[in-house]
Amino acid sequence: MLAYPSSIDLSSRTLRFLTGQLAVRRLEIGTRWRRLSAARQALLALAHLRCGDTCAQLAAGFGIGIATVFRYIREVVEALSALAPSLAEAMRTIRAKAFVVVQAYGAGVLSLETAVAMLMDAGYPIKDATEEVARIRQSAQRESQVRMEEAAAARGCGCDGQPQEAAAGSGAEAAGQETGLDPGKRAGTASQASPPMCLA
Repeated sequence: MLAYPSSIDLSSRTLRFLTGQLAVRRLEIGTRWRRLSAARQALLALAHLRCGDTCAQLAAGFGIGIATVFRYIREVVEALSALAPSLAEAMRTIRAKAFVVVQAYGAGVLSLETAVAMLMDAGYPIKDATEEVARIRQSAQRESQVRMEEAAAARGCGCDGQPQEAAAGSGAEAAGQETGLDPGKRAGTASQASPPMCLA
């Protein structure tokens, strides 16, 4: 198998960080000697995790056995997993970030697009930001339409659910019964007392 130099689109800072973690782990478990240094092991693992190089390819490139490559990669994954937060801690962090984002959007500080992007960065399972923005806007429009219809229905009905005109008529009849006037006289008296108001 032929070997050739290649590159990984990662910064040297990532390599130095992972090298430091592996060096600490080797001290903890008391490793005396390895085929590869901590820096070379970190580079091997990054090539696998970032570029998807197979164990056979990495074994040929680094001059070690396939079983050693597999063991090195597993050790790196375990070291990185120890740094990751637990599921409960991750959920608490996501909820805290989401609360801040929603409050900022409700106050008008953030646009809807920015709020959705920040929720995605916080870890919310949003597959497509554009589709999520469209879904939220459609939902808001439906809720606004429902509220408008409920408000219109409330304006068109009295307290007991009857139309306001019917409620007003029943109130006038009750007042006429108390005064002892018949409907015709009540209508005449009402027309003489309070003429209709015409709005220009």
